[in-house]
Amino acid sequence: MKYIGNSFSLQMLGTDKGLLGFKILTKDDFEFQTRNAYSIVGHEDTARVLGVKMNRESISLKKGDILFIAQIIGGRLPEGATKLPQSCTFKFMQVEII
Repeated sequence: MKYIGNSFSLQMLGTDKGLLGFKILTKDDFEFQTRNAYSIVGHEDTARVLGVKMNRESISLKKGDILFIAQIIGGRLPEGATKLPQSCTFKFMQVEII
């Protein structure tokens, strides 16, 4: 399963052993690879800026699942934001249990 989220937590691991692979993605790679990914973005403003559905849901990653993360760097989004402020940027990452 492919997920799109705005953070990663060890609580998301649905297995007691394995290797955790991760890599930084470009914005273009992130946008291409997250087509048809299931949103677990739990912050309304972040979801709006990313153009995905807000969905405050916990997941349990298993081998083969991929979590694509768009993490805001540089501060918090102002309430009601529709775009990133100049002081912020997204860091795009892929996390996978391999």
